[in-house]
Amino acid sequence: MEKESFEDEEVAALLNRHFVAIKVDREERPDIDQVYMGICQAMTGQGGWPLTIVMAPDARPYFAATYIPKEQRYGRHGLMEILPQLVDAYTEQRERIEDIGERIVKATQAGAPKAAKEEPSSAIFERAFSRFQDLFDADFGGFGQAPKFPTPHQLMFLLRYGVTYQAKAAQTMAEKTLQVMAISGLWDHVGYGFARYSTDRMWLVPHFEKMLYDQAMLLHAYLDAYEVTGIEGYRSVAALIVDYVTRELQSEEGLFFSAQDADSEGEEGKFYVFSKEEVVAYLGEEDGRFLADAYGMSEEGNFEGKNILHRLGLPSLSQEEIMRLDSLRQKLFTYREQRIKPSTDDKCLTSWNALMISALAKAYRVTKESRYLAIAQKAEQAITNLLIDGSGRVMARYRDGEVRYKAYLDDYAFLAMAKWTLYEATYEVRYLAQTMKLINDMVALFEDTTHGGFFFTGHDAQQLLFQAKEAYDGAIPSGNSVAFYVMAKVASVTGDLSLRTRLDRHLKAFYATIENYPIGYSFYLMGLMTFLLPTKEIVLVAHQKDDPTLVAMRSCLEKKPLMNATIIVKTMDNDADLANLVPMTADHTMIDGVTTAYVCEGFACKRPVTTVEALQNLL
Repeated sequence: MEKESFEDEEVAALLNRHFVAIKVDREERPDIDQVYMGICQAMTGQGGWPLTIVMAPDARPYFAATYIPKEQRYGRHGLMEILPQLVDAYTEQRERIEDIGERIVKATQAGAPKAAKEEPSSAIFERAFSRFQDLFDADFGGFGQAPKFPTPHQLMFLLRYGVTYQAKAAQTMAEKTLQVMAISGLWDHVGYGFARYSTDRMWLVPHFEKMLYDQAMLLHAYLDAYEVTGIEGYRSVAALIVDYVTRELQSEEGLFFSAQDADSEGEEGKFYVFSKEEVVAYLGEEDGRFLADAYGMSEEGNFEGKNILHRLGLPSLSQEEIMRLDSLRQKLFTYREQRIKPSTDDKCLTSWNALMISALAKAYRVTKESRYLAIAQKAEQAITNLLIDGSGRVMARYRDGEVRYKAYLDDYAFLAMAKWTLYEATYEVRYLAQTMKLINDMVALFEDTTHGGFFFTGHDAQQLLFQAKEAYDGAIPSGNSVAFYVMAKVASVTGDLSLRTRLDRHLKAFYATIENYPIGYSFYLMGLMTFLLPTKEIVLVAHQKDDPTLVAMRSCLEKKPLMNATIIVKTMDNDADLANLVPMTADHTMIDGVTTAYVCEGFACKRPVTTVEALQNLL
C-alpha cells in the first residue's frame, strides 16, 4: 500500500482533504496495533497487515480493513471509492457512526479472556502434543500447509514434552522440522540467517526478510535440540545464526537491529538469488558446476528465472565435499557482497534484544564458548545504559541516540527472561536479583489486579481505547506467556508464596482460552510445566567458584537436558546475598568442609553428596 497508495499524489490529496492520516510502525507501537487489530477482527472476522482503520476524532473506529488497493480490483473496492463514502457516512450520519464505534469497542473488550472454570491439569500437555501430531507435515516438517512459519517456541515445547514424558514422537517432530529448515530455502546458505517464512509447503521459496526475533528464537530451538540429542549439526546451525546476527545486525553499542528487508533495487529476493550461469562464470566451470549441483541450481531456476540455494532432496556430501563447498561458499559470499544490499531496519527494540540476549546466554551455557557470553553481556549492559531511565523505567526503542516509548509488557517479560538465562549460564547472583526486580516492576506496572494476568501497556502509559491483555503466542511468544514462564522458574527456587499466588491468578485469567487451543500457547505451556510438574533444585556448595569438584559437578549437570531443574551455586562470596533471595540455601552447607551437592524436589532435599559419582546416582 505504501508504494501503490500512500506515495500516490491522488490518494494523498484525497486523504489530506478529509482525514488526518497517521501511519503507525507496529513494531514501535505494538500497543496501538494490539488494540486496533482486535477491533479489526471483531468488525471483519479477520486480521492482518497492513491494517487500515478509519476512526472518529475521539479514536473510536467505524471502518476496518487490511489491504486496500488504490482502485477497485478483483472484486475488492479501492481507496478512491471507499474514502468518499466514509466521508459522506460520517457527515450525514455522525451520531450513528459514533454509536457504531462505541459498540465495536465494547464488543472487542467482551472478547477478552474469560476466567477458567476447570482446574489446570497436566493433561493439557498431552492434548497439545496430540494436536501437533494431527497437524504435523511428516514429509517436510512443520505444521499445516503454506505459508509456513518457523514458530520455534512450538518446537521448544515439543522437545521439552519429549524429554519429560519420554515421547519420542514429539522429539521427532521437532527434529524433522529443524533439520529440513536448515537445508531449505528459508536458510541463507551463503550469508546465513533464517528468512521470515516460507511461501510453500516444502520450505523452498521464502519471504526473504530476516527478523531479529526469528534468529533469537531459532537459536533457542537449535540449542535445545543440541542439548537433548548431542548432535553437532544443531550446534553448527546455532553458531552460524550468531555469525549472521553479529555481522549484519549488531550495532556499535552492542545492541541488535530489528531486521533486514526482503527486497533490494525494488525486487524481492534480488540480493539472495543467482543464475547458474553467473555462478559458473564467477567460480569457473568445474567449481561453479559443483556448487550449483550441491545447492540444487538449474538453468531455468526455481524463483523468477534465478535460483534460491537449498539442499532439499539432494544427495549427502562427503566430508571432503563439505569442506570444498564451504570454501566456494565463501567466494560466493564475497561476490554477493558487491551487490546492493537490502536495507536494515536499524531501530533497536528492548524486547527483541532481550530475546537475543537470552538465546546467547543459553548458547554459552550449552556450549561453554565464551564469545557468546561476551556478546550477551555487552548487549545487556547496553540496555542498562541506554534503555533504562533515571527512575528505573525501561524504555522500548533506541535509534541513533534517541530513546522513545515507555516499555511494554513484552519488554519487561523478555528482559526478565534474559536476566534469568544469564543467571542460569553464569550463576551470578546479581542476575537473579535483577530478574526478581524486573518481576516486581512488571507487577506494579502491568498487572490486572481484578482478573489476573498482565495488560500490554503500563498503568503509566498513554491510555488508548482500552488496555489489551493477550497470552497467544504468535510469531514470538506473548509477554504474558514469558512472564508466566519466568515467574514460575523464580518461584520454583525461591518458594515465594506471593509469587505462586500471583501465578494462580494469572493462570485462571487465561487457562480457559489456552485449554480451547493449547498449541497456540506453546511457550505458556512450558511455564505451566514448571508450575504443575515436579521441579528439581540442585544446590552446589563450595568455598570458591573455581573449586575443582564444583567445576566437575557443574560439568556433570550441564551435560544433561535438565528441562525442569535449576542449578544454584553457593560460595563464600555470594552466600549472604543468595540467602536473601533463595532462603532455603541458608541451610545448605558443606559437609566436612568439602564441596557438597543437595538435590531437592519441592524443597524436600535428599541426603547431600560430596562426589560427582554420587551426584550422578541421584539424578
